[in-house]
Amino acid sequence: MPRYNFTRDDIVYPDEFDAFIAKLPNLLLKALACLLYLTGCRISEALALTWQNIGVSEDPPGLLLSIPTLKKRAKGPVRPRREIVIPSSSKYFPVLIDYLKIAPKSGLFPVSRDYVRLAFRATGFPITPHILRHSRLTLMARQGADIASLLALHGGEGRALMKYTHEKRVIIN
Repeated sequence: MPRYNFTRDDIVYPDEFDAFIAKLPNLLLKALACLLYLTGCRISEALALTWQNIGVSEDPPGLLLSIPTLKKRAKGPVRPRREIVIPSSSKYFPVLIDYLKIAPKSGLFPVSRDYVRLAFRATGFPITPHILRHSRLTLMARQGADIASLLALHGGEGRALMKYTHEKRVIIN
């Protein structure tokens, strides 16, 4: 297995992510990691998901997630939920579907943030839920995603988007 040397500003590329999820000990953690990597949502948002937040998308076909924005703001309006589609064509879609077949009827991911952090650390990869969030947004920015899409996925303000994407060229009007 190749050695991956991450720094704070590094992102996780698909081949690195494949090696990482192969080391996770159970389907719950693999599905959670895939969800974080595919959506760029915060760990608190992923852990708060319930069956009411999941639907089916017709176009494109896949899972429709209604992600509640849980980040507290000192001022300003409360942010609305973000609607994110995970297309069925995604490489990691089957992992999510396999988990949903056995997921509990209450919260989808009945684990704590600490459990997730410890399990991620035990893989030997320096990957955290937050690095997966940065990775999604950075990869999208580098593939030419428009600012509106990035802001919708990020669920935050434009100025913070540059920090998350590690891109100096992102221009917010």
